[in-house]
Amino acid sequence: MKKIKHIICDLGGVILRTDNQKVFKSLGKYYVSSEDNVKISIKEFLDKSFFDVFMKGLKSKEDFYYDLCYECSLEMTFEQFVEVFNSVHLGMNKPFARLLQKLKASGYSLHLLSNIDEIHWEDAKKKCGSVLALFENLFLSYKMHDTKPNPAIFHRVIGRISTWPEECVFIDDSKDNIDVFRFIGGQAILYNEKKHKEFETKLKRILQLQ
Repeated sequence: MKKIKHIICDLGGVILRTDNQKVFKSLGKYYVSSEDNVKISIKEFLDKSFFDVFMKGLKSKEDFYYDLCYECSLEMTFEQFVEVFNSVHLGMNKPFARLLQKLKASGYSLHLLSNIDEIHWEDAKKKCGSVLALFENLFLSYKMHDTKPNPAIFHRVIGRISTWPEECVFIDDSKDNIDVFRFIGGQAILYNEKKHKEFETKLKRILQLQ
């Protein structure tokens, strides 16, 4: 068994606490017609390829804003949109931040891998910039033009780090992402903020087996 040298982890739902429902409710205040006349619901818009293209950096933030307003029948300024869109971020997950500091001090190499768009990234830097400074690499979907759980993005990350999957532990709040990383040969832990202590126990167990 290869020694674990690298910790790769997600941002939203792990380092940064999130609440998607808050965005759905807040954007709903800007409807300009009855729900019956809306082409597509806000949730559908953010769940489908519209958002995926934005997270891959294949659509500008201005075009994404225009598309959202048109498809969901919303009337709001770009500034209002950015404020509401970023309301998904509730703040830094302090227990996880402290854990990352300990891992860094223990000699582990930290790397971020996040499905994230340009707008959310700028807000994330404001909310948890001190923690982001701990990472050697910031792998962002909108800059890589690809998203998890595509196996290709994991292989690119492993290649950029110049390591093997077996030398990494991947942490994410999505089971699909976790399953793919395990499939390519790495160890992975599904994260749930409400079960942080249980997560730390699992991570320590993996690291102590080295």
